[in-house]
Amino acid sequence: METIELISTEGEDVRIKLVSTSSQDVVLVIDEADALAEAEAMYQLSEGGNYEFEIDKGYYLREIPGVVSNSKLNRQIGRITPNIYVGTLPIAILKTSTNEKVSELRLEIRSIKTSYREDYRRMLEEIAEKCTDLLMQHSSPVVQTFTVDLEKDSETAYQRFAFIKSVIDSQEFESAVHKILSGPTTKWKQTIVDKPIQAVRGLNRKTIRQFASSSQRVKTPPDHSLYNIIKSLPERVQVAIKEETVDTPENRFIKFALENFLRLCSDFSHLEQGSRIKTEATLLEERLER
Repeated sequence: METIELISTEGEDVRIKLVSTSSQDVVLVIDEADALAEAEAMYQLSEGGNYEFEIDKGYYLREIPGVVSNSKLNRQIGRITPNIYVGTLPIAILKTSTNEKVSELRLEIRSIKTSYREDYRRMLEEIAEKCTDLLMQHSSPVVQTFTVDLEKDSETAYQRFAFIKSVIDSQEFESAVHKILSGPTTKWKQTIVDKPIQAVRGLNRKTIRQFASSSQRVKTPPDHSLYNIIKSLPERVQVAIKEETVDTPENRFIKFALENFLRLCSDFSHLEQGSRIKTEATLLEERLER
């Protein structure tokens, strides 16, 4: 049996006892930091499991048809049956006297058919990838024509977020970013700088032309080899130097894409604190900023 302690909006402690009716369907409790990093709830149940709960007097859980049911005799006790649902399950905690929400119980429903953090998430990534491949399959005997409608948005922002998250969470994206950071495309750019005449190395036609045209000048020392040829020299001359830069069209495009992904994540900042979507978006936002 696990006892979950929460704080209500009125500052009161609310305890919920949760027990499985089967030895196979345990209540798993993970570390809070681990749960935050994975955007999961700390208290985790099994898909298809059957659990009984009892909450402190004065409170009850909001019923969810087919998932959360309260006893007809006493709303303090009841059952939680996740069925085939997988993911984070938020359950509102209501005060008996006012029927108002005062807190929320968050449970993670883990898949029992696959490894929840690896195989299950990989399956979601592959679904997104395969659905795109089905539409654009190169070996198809027919041709599909795709056009971009810049005035029409996706049905929901979360559809775009879920697709982007499946891409960013993939191993291919991680490898691609590592390769870009370790060896970005570069190019040489030429910059014109002012240098003292003493610091100039390697004369060319443009530099020699400034020997005669420059207005700010100093007298040529009598012991200098050019004294008999030119009586004054410019104090400073403009020379071209070459520098390696990563400011290339390829890198600018990558930065543009990442900034757009980041902007989409920030669209969920207005959501209720603690919601799964907000937690996922915050973690993804921090990863993109890094």
